[in-house]
Amino acid sequence: MLLYSVFNALAVAVVTLYNLLQYKEKRKILGGISLSIMNSVQAKETQGNKKLLGNIAFWIVVETLIITAAQYYSAAFLNISFGNIFNTGANYFGLVFFAPLLVIVLCVLLRIDALAQLDLITPAYPLGLTLSKIACYFAGCCRGVEWESGFYNPASQLKEFPAQLLEAGVAFLIFIFLLCFKKRLSKGSVFPVYLIIYSTTRFFTEFTRCEPSVFMGLKIYQILCLVGIILGVIEYFIIRTLRNHKY
Repeated sequence: MLLYSVFNALAVAVVTLYNLLQYKEKRKILGGISLSIMNSVQAKETQGNKKLLGNIAFWIVVETLIITAAQYYSAAFLNISFGNIFNTGANYFGLVFFAPLLVIVLCVLLRIDALAQLDLITPAYPLGLTLSKIACYFAGCCRGVEWESGFYNPASQLKEFPAQLLEAGVAFLIFIFLLCFKKRLSKGSVFPVYLIIYSTTRFFTEFTRCEPSVFMGLKIYQILCLVGIILGVIEYFIIRTLRNHKY
């Protein structure tokens, strides 16, 4: 359980660090407070005013942490609450279905371009998931199917397929993909693309997990994957229509 806690804490730290490292990009989508400070003097005066620059940097960090709180720190509450509905324990779909809505609401309040912000922070979702799934492996949860050539799981005392490590590997590949191609995607479409890719890959990796079928041979997570694909497609086309607007 120590390694479980360590990797989950590391996931939170890495997501926070990733978002903070987007500073140069973040300057393009400043919130109302930091933007008003920056606009309070002319550019030349700003460059020579260390105190003013410090104030701007401070508010950029504050805004980033607020957004990150909605994006990822809310995971425990959203995942467990959503999991209680479907009796699955912590459920990642609670995060990917509802956390973006929290981000958008906060962006509206902070006067930040919500679509640009989501584009910026979306790769942090699979990055954090990579470490969280490694944590699940050490905890013995999210179990894989029994497999003679698999890894021994002390929690179940069985040899199982390392489904958690497979999901971690897939999540990391999605992170690399988004990192490389997010600027090539149209504004606001990065998160819907992530939701579609994640739901599609999770549908297939779910076959390696030890979960019961609930409807027409499908597991509850596979049904949620289908919902995720549909929502991602709908979000993509809605954002495609609205992407020229700022929130």
